[in-house]
Amino acid sequence: MSDLSARLSLPYLAAGQAQKHVTHNDALGRLDLIVQLTVQAFGATTPPVAPTEGQVWALGAAPTGVWAGQADRLAAWTDGAWLFVPPGTGWRAWGLTEGEIRVWQGTSWVAGGVPSALQNLTLLGVQTTADATNRLAVQSDASLFSHDGAGHQMKINKAGPGQTGSVLFQSAFSGRAEIGLLGDNDLTVKVSDDGVSFAEALVARRATGHVRLPQGVLADGFTLRDPTDSTRAGLFSAAGIDAATTRSYTLPNLSGTLALLQGAQVFSGPLTLSGGATVAAGLGADQLGVGGAVADATNRLSVNAPATLLNHAGAGHEVTINKTAAADDAALAFKTGFSVRALTGLLADDNWALKVSPDGTAFSTALSADAATGRVTLPQGAVIGGQATDPVSPANGTVWHNSTTGLIRGRVGGANRSLSAPGIPYLVPPAGEHVMTTHGAGNVLTTLAGSANRMEIYAFSPRADLNVDALAINVTTAVAAAQTKLVIYGADANGRPDGLLAETGNLDCATTGVKTALLSLTFWAGLTYWIGTRTASTATLSSWMLYAVPDINGGAPSTSGRKVLRRTLAYATAAPATWGYLSSEAASVNPHAIWLRMA
Repeated sequence: MSDLSARLSLPYLAAGQAQKHVTHNDALGRLDLIVQLTVQAFGATTPPVAPTEGQVWALGAAPTGVWAGQADRLAAWTDGAWLFVPPGTGWRAWGLTEGEIRVWQGTSWVAGGVPSALQNLTLLGVQTTADATNRLAVQSDASLFSHDGAGHQMKINKAGPGQTGSVLFQSAFSGRAEIGLLGDNDLTVKVSDDGVSFAEALVARRATGHVRLPQGVLADGFTLRDPTDSTRAGLFSAAGIDAATTRSYTLPNLSGTLALLQGAQVFSGPLTLSGGATVAAGLGADQLGVGGAVADATNRLSVNAPATLLNHAGAGHEVTINKTAAADDAALAFKTGFSVRALTGLLADDNWALKVSPDGTAFSTALSADAATGRVTLPQGAVIGGQATDPVSPANGTVWHNSTTGLIRGRVGGANRSLSAPGIPYLVPPAGEHVMTTHGAGNVLTTLAGSANRMEIYAFSPRADLNVDALAINVTTAVAAAQTKLVIYGADANGRPDGLLAETGNLDCATTGVKTALLSLTFWAGLTYWIGTRTASTATLSSWMLYAVPDINGGAPSTSGRKVLRRTLAYATAAPATWGYLSSEAASVNPHAIWLRMA
């Protein structure tokens, strides 16, 4: 015989067992936890910091901490320790966090506990309160009545013909439309604008299916049947009747439209054709309105339509807009609400122009083309849309805006160039050779000793695009265990150091010579960069002469040129993501020489 019960795994008392109260109390404790089971939450993964005696969690698939390895079990805090109990199929638990009851189905907790049938309920309110009139009340965004394998039919049954069986549509609990069997057995649709007075919109006779429209109908055309003899019918359209006008017609005993256009006819007044018209020969008219449009003395051709097609007759097609003299206009006007927003054509001269307006009154010339030379002028300037990268193999003469670098660039002589770059001669060395980070002045280097926890940067603006794969310094006097890092910052709109672009690893300055740090970066011509060193000790490095790098403007007047921004920062601390410019950091010292190796 097992020592545990088959369903709840409760320990049995053994014959002659000592301290039976221990086993008995253990069984009672388990019963206290799993009977009328309430859990703090379902799918728990992280143990609480301070659980309370008797609290239980239904663990998820990957619990952590002291719960690790107890997936899907019940974790109960009892007697200052965790007790883990596997749930049995069919166990029910109320989740305090979820506010619902769930059933363990062998692999997961599933919302359940709903009886299979509810019969003879007096009232049922779903997220609202039912009452004696509305015995079923539902408050939700939608109600779903779905099939059970085939179709689905909803029934609204009334006691007798004189009663009402309907669906009432309300706005703020005030009726606006009702459809159903309203006081008889014909299908009726009623509508209301106040919830009090209702108008019959449609009645469908139960015996014949014939439809009556007591208030009339808004339609392009419909079949009208006599209410006493449905075999008499006619197709009727009210599209030609003036607004706010009612006409009465008795249909003749023949088929055809009310305006019969058979044969040759002459119309002495305006003629409106509600449909299409085919003209085999020529058609002449002082004014022509198409699609319901009304032509006038100015707009002698007027068209109301989603689109207008002017098609070829076997070859090309040309639309001609002719004016009397150069000072007149021959143009296309684009309007909103009959107020001009754009004009294009020959506007008061024979040069082609495009004008735009915000109000239909004041116009700005956006573009013009000289009739004699074809030269295009943009009087208001042009905004070039940005693209993230330079185009691939653009043609010479192409101009674009590189939104990544913020530069206006162009293709000149088979090379991409920054149009804002200075025109100073600049030699770009081949791959593997180095570029000095100076502005090209002087041919003598000096040296400068480092200092523990010192960080200093200086400005550098390349005059050509430089694709770099390494940075280098030169150690002239080594110091045991000395190290240096190199940093590069971008510049803000005022040329001051801004965001960190790169920080290298440690360069060993315990020996003399060139030290190289690998770094892949493109320096764009015309942009300002701030480059410099972070030193951990007093090793001495080659440095540029003061006149070889740009001055730093700002602060009070100074009798010596300020060349670097210098601050103290613990060497082990990462370089700041944003520099945070302070004019007080400007110093008149030689900047450490840094070379860029071409990729």
